[in-house]
Amino acid sequence: MFPSAKVLAIDDDENDLNNIRDGLHAAGIACVPIHFTLPLPDLAPAQGVRIVFLDLNLVGGHRNAAELADIAGQALKRYLATGPYLLVFWSVQAADVDEVVRLLKVRHADAPAPLAVGVMDKAELRLPEQTAEDYDTRLDALKQRILREVAKSPQLVALLHWEAKLAESAGKAFGELSTLAAGANPWDFDSVEGRFRTILGKIARESGGVHADDNRAKAMQRGLAPLLDDFMGAIPTDEGYNSVWKAATPEPLGPCGQLPEGVSSAQLNTRYLYDLIVPLKDERGALVEIPEDAAWEAHFGYGREQLVSLSLNLEEMTDAQGALSRCRCFLLECSTACDYAQGNERLLRYVFCTLVPSGKLKTKKGKRVKECHQGIYRFPILKIGDEDVILEANFRHVLGLPSGHAILGTPLLRVRPQALDAMLQQYAHHTSRLGLLSFH
Repeated sequence: MFPSAKVLAIDDDENDLNNIRDGLHAAGIACVPIHFTLPLPDLAPAQGVRIVFLDLNLVGGHRNAAELADIAGQALKRYLATGPYLLVFWSVQAADVDEVVRLLKVRHADAPAPLAVGVMDKAELRLPEQTAEDYDTRLDALKQRILREVAKSPQLVALLHWEAKLAESAGKAFGELSTLAAGANPWDFDSVEGRFRTILGKIARESGGVHADDNRAKAMQRGLAPLLDDFMGAIPTDEGYNSVWKAATPEPLGPCGQLPEGVSSAQLNTRYLYDLIVPLKDERGALVEIPEDAAWEAHFGYGREQLVSLSLNLEEMTDAQGALSRCRCFLLECSTACDYAQGNERLLRYVFCTLVPSGKLKTKKGKRVKECHQGIYRFPILKIGDEDVILEANFRHVLGLPSGHAILGTPLLRVRPQALDAMLQQYAHHTSRLGLLSFH
């Protein structure tokens, strides 16, 4: 049918809940049954839930649509941390579902929103008696009925397959290391455990460097990521898997697909190239704001406004004064990745950056202004809050600083390795330019 997923079944009637759980299990779908009671239990919301089967009336008795929506909204907020997921109501009152969903949008907009909503009668989910002559036929009908509900969101189907591929790749990646740890005697468990521990420690140290002891999890994730990525890329994409993604994407794709209304390239870049979870000041890729009262001339040889003027092409701008007033100044930690494997204390490398609203980087003809010199690197546009902004690095102003230096203010975001490495490649090119003495 479809890859395994985290499925919740929520009902206030234990008999109905058990019947539905058994029906799902027989259809090949593992689920976590939750007996709904009030007051709601103090449980941590579940992560990674992909399908929720929810009784429309969780408290019994005759309820109007508003009451049903309020109870359903409370359940979703209590049991789900995030989406995306498919919400399937089961009820004998299927006609009420549209109104309940409409009220959920209005009254519980803070609840995790589903990708799609389906409805099934409880009778459809009950497992037929195994002694019934038509048991196999009815069981197959149950599987197909559930599959039709799941297929309402092709993107969710694609996500289920992709998560299964990720899990398969993670298992293979870890399996490679396990085989290495096992060596010539895989049945000597104590020896294998010790060897495995040492191998993982080596990976953590090389990937996390001086920070490995502070955050083992982050060090291990970064250390295992290249192996995981390689296995993901090596997984065969058969026609079945390809058809899943064809159903989830436009047909044909075209040379350059348009984004839907309300979604911009800046928003995509922000998710691909930047991490808005605030990093540490000394983390690779950390973008740290410079305080207004910093000793600018002592560090850069210029005051703040003059330094910004040397970084932005003000002469070409329509609103140069506006760009100056809206510009924010940062230092971007850009030590090379291998530096983090060194155990010795060292100065961190920061490059001076400006962050300017993209609308201010316009010429009188409406075009974007060019960089003012070859030592400027312009990152792809990103979105901070409600504003599209441009981050520019100035290679002429690079500082070596300890992480506790006073000029390092509040971190804003982390530039992801892909974007940071692209900048560093340009920086290496800029600093290795050859001079040529020629005569004409």
